[in-house]
Amino acid sequence: MFTVGCTVILGVTIIIPICMIAMGSIYLHECPQGEYIPVYLLVGGIFGIVKQLLHLSARVRKREEEREEEHLRQSPTQTLLNCFMLGWFIIGSVWVYKEFEPNYDPMKENGKYCNKSLYLFAFWLITSVYILLGTVTICLCSLSVASIILQPKIGACQNEISERQNHQQQQQEEWNPDAPW
Repeated sequence: MFTVGCTVILGVTIIIPICMIAMGSIYLHECPQGEYIPVYLLVGGIFGIVKQLLHLSARVRKREEEREEEHLRQSPTQTLLNCFMLGWFIIGSVWVYKEFEPNYDPMKENGKYCNKSLYLFAFWLITSVYILLGTVTICLCSLSVASIILQPKIGACQNEISERQNHQQQQQEEWNPDAPW
């Protein structure tokens, strides 16, 4: 089950950058109103694939070398790439949301328009990331609050169990069938 989930996640993380590259290159000159939107998709897609290839090659090397202690470490290249991708995502958000509800008709407003497919793809790609981050944040906060609320109850149950075990142990020590009468 775990392998299937990892395969699906890996597939999605490769398919999305490929779609970004395709949409950015197909509609490169079809968004004069937001001229950086296709560039955002192209660069983000290329760096997304590079990131996945670096991650995959690092996993293959680690498996070959069997380095257990370096399991959680990232290479400086991966860290730099992650920082760039975060900054690029923020810049892309500004470019896309700044043009919200652009003119989709190339015949209106002095040629300032944006292809509807391109814009909506970029908009929902960015929006879905924010929705996912919000959902994860809410879940983690809920788990934290639940653990804080339940902590006294769990501690009380553990204390009660410990007291019962101590009481049983004392009873067993007091009653010794081998003791001379």
